[in-house]
Amino acid sequence: MKRLEKEAKIRHFFMGLINNNAYVVILSASSFLTKKFKKEKYQSLYSGSLVLFSIIIWMINMKFLVKLRHRVRIISVFIIASIAISVMILAVFLDNFYMSLLGSILIGITTTFGDLSIQGHLKEFSPSVFSGYSSGTGMAGVFGSCYFLLT
Repeated sequence: MKRLEKEAKIRHFFMGLINNNAYVVILSASSFLTKKFKKEKYQSLYSGSLVLFSIIIWMINMKFLVKLRHRVRIISVFIIASIAISVMILAVFLDNFYMSLLGSILIGITTTFGDLSIQGHLKEFSPSVFSGYSSGTGMAGVFGSCYFLLT
């Protein structure tokens, strides 16, 4: 049982790292993005959109989405995250500030929905497995910041 629990901690560590990484990269890149689009005074829109839409999806989840199976939720997160990252990449290539804000909004939604889905899924495991997930989300802060600094 100890080996399975350790493996579950490691898997959930990577789930936390992957789920929260885009959120951190957007926060780290907000200054770069606003300078690229020549919209420096709107830098707070990136963090604001991440937080605002995180709160909105949290409330929608609480009211409507909580009854969805975890598999459906995780697949939805993957699809929305893929769209969000594609929108951000396209926004940079097209030099479109508003498209990048849309990407930021989608990243806020997918990160929060992913977080809520994974935490709901964790009820299937022993409480100690949650430490793996929470460590992964913390490492996303370090990894995402370093990733942005090194690229």
